[in-house]
Amino acid sequence: MYSRILVPVDGSEASSGALNEAVQLAKEQGGVLRLLHIVKANAETTVREQGLAPECLLIESVAGSSAAVILDQARQWPADLM
Repeated sequence: MYSRILVPVDGSEASSGALNEAVQLAKEQGGVLRLLHIVKANAETTVREQGLAPECLLIESVAGSSAAVILDQARQWPADLM
């Protein structure tokens, strides 16, 4: 019945629940999932409202931990505080 399932995810509890349901549907019905990652720039807006101009970076990481990506960026920039 469902062969192509679009799953928007934003890291929220609700989207995690929807992802789990979509996985089950795809497994049961032989469907294909397309994950649509939604990133909100709330942090940037908060900083700009305080009169600062932040540098913003969006990194796509499919494998590995978030911590590894953060540490790698802290070394590359290099950050004095993280």
